[in-house]
Amino acid sequence: MLLFNIFNIVSLSAQNVDNVKKERRIYLWDVTMSMQGYGGCKNIWNDVKTKLIKDIDGIMDPETEIILLPFQHKIIDSITVTATAAGKNELKNYIYRFDLPRLWVGNAITGHEIGDGEKGKTTMTKLYAPIIQCVNSFINNDKTNVLVIMTDGVSDFADDQNKFEDLINDKWCDLAIKKDIYAFYFMLTPNAVIEKINEKDVCRIKTVDPDQSITLTTFFLKPDESIKYNVKDDFDKSIKVHFTDNTLNKIEDRYVIHVKSNNNDFFDIDDEVELNLNDNTITIKPKLKFVDAEAMRHHIISHSGNTEVVLSYESGQNMDKLNPCVSVSAAKTTIEFVVMKERTVNIEWLNE
Repeated sequence: MLLFNIFNIVSLSAQNVDNVKKERRIYLWDVTMSMQGYGGCKNIWNDVKTKLIKDIDGIMDPETEIILLPFQHKIIDSITVTATAAGKNELKNYIYRFDLPRLWVGNAITGHEIGDGEKGKTTMTKLYAPIIQCVNSFINNDKTNVLVIMTDGVSDFADDQNKFEDLINDKWCDLAIKKDIYAFYFMLTPNAVIEKINEKDVCRIKTVDPDQSITLTTFFLKPDESIKYNVKDDFDKSIKVHFTDNTLNKIEDRYVIHVKSNNNDFFDIDDEVELNLNDNTITIKPKLKFVDAEAMRHHIISHSGNTEVVLSYESGQNMDKLNPCVSVSAAKTTIEFVVMKERTVNIEWLNE
């Protein structure tokens, strides 16, 4: 009787659908007269147009939807394209040709609108109203919604401003998670700085101050859906996770990601890890719960206990302030264990 060893792969993994959602990029673009220097403000109109176009040009995935929403006291127009070469050109031509309409001719104190839609003498800014209009009409739950808000000042209406601050500080996190929104709030001038928001830790929105709003470039990092961990070959080695970003532009400043594992039987991870800017990867050294690869292999084959390992991510400590133009997806990475399960086969030689 001879014994032969036959090996077959045992693979444990789980599907993570959040990682495969396509992006919908939405720009809320302040087009009030102050952007052109009205009332002694700094004229940043053409500069913002140029930087907005650069961010659009940088979008890599041609299936990304891009929506541009010019706003004043409300959203006044919309254009939707896909990030193909033709779609980008259509959107860029729209931006180049966009002339600032003067729709507001009402009373700034009462908020009463007169002749909205006619050419007036000035414009007025609201923040809460356009954002809620955007959430209600342009957010798609089947997409990962990246919302870029650009303004050179706060709301001209106290009630609207209070609602805006209350939304961001107290309600935004739940709303953004429910709708799958990641927002960037670009304060283009010192007049747009809101300390109550800038100093508060909020969820799924990055506040970018005037000094950091120079480029208007946004980065959205999405981790690998799953990675393979070969128990025999990778035991006691570091794990590497790759992040896909949404732009051809490059992150220039140091960025740290906090990575944490779920409660599982194999290893613990709870570390701050620096992103390698050359290839958008992080390298993690897990704390193993097994003394050797054979013990881990046996545990996996027996399918006992909690065999699913999932990694979650968020911005590292102080990164929201040091590098606020970068946001990390809430999507998770599943560790896919690969082991060689040994099976014994009996073969008998019979004499004829």
